[in-house]
Amino acid sequence: MSNPDQPLRETLVQAAELAMDWATRVVPTGAQADALRQVALQLCAGIREGTRLFGRTLSDDATLPALPLLVTMSRGEMMALANRISLADSLPPAPQEVGDAEQARFLGALALSYAQAHDLPCVSALLRIGTRLSLHDPWLTEARDYLVDQQQPDGRFGLLCAVLRTLDDGAADEAMLRLQVEVLWALNEVASTGSGASATPPTRSGPSCSMPAIKVSPGLASQRHTQCEIGDSDSGIGCV
Repeated sequence: MSNPDQPLRETLVQAAELAMDWATRVVPTGAQADALRQVALQLCAGIREGTRLFGRTLSDDATLPALPLLVTMSRGEMMALANRISLADSLPPAPQEVGDAEQARFLGALALSYAQAHDLPCVSALLRIGTRLSLHDPWLTEARDYLVDQQQPDGRFGLLCAVLRTLDDGAADEAMLRLQVEVLWALNEVASTGSGASATPPTRSGPSCSMPAIKVSPGLASQRHTQCEIGDSDSGIGCV
């Protein structure tokens, strides 16, 4: 759990070490799960060292759309937007009519709305967007602290639920590891730009086919993006 009196870097390093312990103990039952586990371990190392794992390699359009569109955007579109912005080699200037403070407050409010639904991947995605755009707001900070607070005593983020337990071992491993990667990616971005972060270049160019994005249902509106029960998080595959 995050400690308001503890320096941010110390909090993130502690979370990374716990997550690394958990990932080290996991024995993946499939190639995808093993690849995700390796990415999770590398993200943990990046958090501890204050280095960004994924580089800025994409030249695709990474413009933040009009703020109201973020509310009606599907879950899949939200995740894709976060990936484009996180990996963009350059970002266009924000529209002059929208200031940084307004963007930061809007992203923070949206992240907290997803937090109320226990949707860790979308909270992580919005935190990555805010971090990449160098936006600061108490609500974005609260979203970051929310992610840290979702870490369980064994080191993983999120809770298991009955739906996940019905999956076979390979699918369950993959679902849980996907969730870890999403959260750790957001914390890695924060750690690499926060206090005490190193200027060391990123160690990877970006996610590859071995680290697929969270699977989502096309067209699922953000206002009703999950059917998980209270205390669960929708990983896109099942509630965790």
